[in-house]
Amino acid sequence: MQNDYDVIVIGGGPAGLAAAIKAKEYGLKVLLLENRDVLGGIPLQCVHPGFGLHYFKEDLTGTEFIYRFIEKFKELGIEYYTGSHVMKIIPVSDIEKRLEVITPQGF
Repeated sequence: MQNDYDVIVIGGGPAGLAAAIKAKEYGLKVLLLENRDVLGGIPLQCVHPGFGLHYFKEDLTGTEFIYRFIEKFKELGIEYYTGSHVMKIIPVSDIEKRLEVITPQGF
């Protein structure tokens, strides 16, 4: 399968989710690839407060913070695949790249 995207974000932790959300808000066609089975990254394991002060203007645990990010991400309808592995990044031009990816769907 071959698809064209303006932006492909590799990694579904806080930085990847933020990058995908911002790119989508700018009107770009976005795909996010995460190698784990769930989005969220390390903050899923953080039960202490201190997250979200800048972005959400609230003191949240890591889990609360990441669930809010995931909710916003899904509301925007951003395409994503979990359990995906980027095998190769092939330069096509100075700004264009091609990725070879294995997903649970087989492509």
